[in-house]
Amino acid sequence: MKQTVDRFIEKHGLLSAGAKVLAAVSGGPDSAALLHYLVSRKEELGLRLLVLHVDHGLRGAASRQDRMFVETLSRSHGVQCITAEPDVKKEAEKSGTSLQEAARYCRYRFFEQVMNEYEGDYLVTAHHGDDQVETMLMRQVRGAAGGMKGIPVKRPFAAGILVRPFLAVEKDSLIAYCRENGIEYRIDPTNEKDSYTRNRFRKEVLPFLKEENPKVHERFQQQSEWLAEDDDFLGELAEEGLEKAVTGKNPEQVTLSIPEFLSMPNPLQRRAFHLILNYLSKDTEKSMARSIHMNAFSDLLRQTHPSGNLDLPGAVSVRRSYGVCVISSGAESPGRNTDSWQLPESGMVVFKEGKIEVSNALSEEYSSPVPESLWTYYGDRNLLRLPLTVRFRKAGDRLVPFGMTGSRKLKDLLIDKKVPRDLRDRWPVITDADDRILWLPGLARAACACLTESTETALSMTFIPDDPGFKKSVKGH
Repeated sequence: MKQTVDRFIEKHGLLSAGAKVLAAVSGGPDSAALLHYLVSRKEELGLRLLVLHVDHGLRGAASRQDRMFVETLSRSHGVQCITAEPDVKKEAEKSGTSLQEAARYCRYRFFEQVMNEYEGDYLVTAHHGDDQVETMLMRQVRGAAGGMKGIPVKRPFAAGILVRPFLAVEKDSLIAYCRENGIEYRIDPTNEKDSYTRNRFRKEVLPFLKEENPKVHERFQQQSEWLAEDDDFLGELAEEGLEKAVTGKNPEQVTLSIPEFLSMPNPLQRRAFHLILNYLSKDTEKSMARSIHMNAFSDLLRQTHPSGNLDLPGAVSVRRSYGVCVISSGAESPGRNTDSWQLPESGMVVFKEGKIEVSNALSEEYSSPVPESLWTYYGDRNLLRLPLTVRFRKAGDRLVPFGMTGSRKLKDLLIDKKVPRDLRDRWPVITDADDRILWLPGLARAACACLTESTETALSMTFIPDDPGFKKSVKGH
């Protein structure tokens, strides 16, 4: 294993002689092996080594024992250990993210602080080849743009570089290395929980791939490196094309010439889209757009209707008007309301929960006054008070459902439909200009503005959820 890692480090230039190296050590077999490996090369390369450990406090006494173990392990190697105990739960509540996301944020914030304080050259983590396979597959399944690139071998971090020398080897090799060298380590029981997506990939998908090819991690790592090289090259071309398409730019807003942007090949358009998001977003972690957002942006620029708008990750909004597209950050997005979005008369609106597509057509194109699926809405264009809006529920909301004469409280309807509590406040509510509720996608439509024999033009809306929980919570879908 050591020779494989040595060659990988030399190939990618991951460590330089005399460097100050900060090693992230959790106490598990991967990071314990990493510390042992770095110590074994410390004298040869003249490395100045420092261990970093974060006690997330999520497993009570076990978390404290992990910290004490890493401190003892570091002392046995004669290496200084710096620890942190962030309030992960408080961070999760503050940011509205999961505990896992908050823990990662706290962890890397600490790493960055120490890197800057100690003027570190490298931060070294113990991500290995199996992690690479799992990450590439997970991102592909989620539809993350550029997901097949996987975990980078190295990237800029703080004032130095984050490197991952163990991507060349698999987990079993690291455990064997620990056994051969008498290295003790700790086991995190949460790594066995099926509630975590990565654990399911690790336990169910990865073994199958290894049966087909025991060295599958090498194939995935090679693909990751090739795709990263391809992406770097195409990224440079996208930057050149974007310079021609941008007609105005400041830290809060980018204005595009749509014809110029669409003149670029599709691979460059996709990369240019992400360059814009990364430039505008105040939170790079939340600016990671998925394929649904990229497709919605592309559809907006290509639609025949001259106007429309989108809401994208990272508090970024998009407004299209004829041949011009304005992409704005939340701080300077004119007329943007984080709780509601105005629907175009024809076009699309994308928000966190999904997207709504709006179109108009002659009434004879519709075979019935209401659609078979409640995920789609038909209405008489001339009987609807425009503009329409998508928002979330508020106190006192009532709806007169199709086929009934009396109104119902929205709260009661959601409860009767057995909508999970966590989805009730996120369920889209479509209203007209008078704030009259027209439609609850998947659940109910109002009795007003239905298609009749005298209808000339019909307005159609379809809600496509981004969260599968919406359709799972509605019986029959």
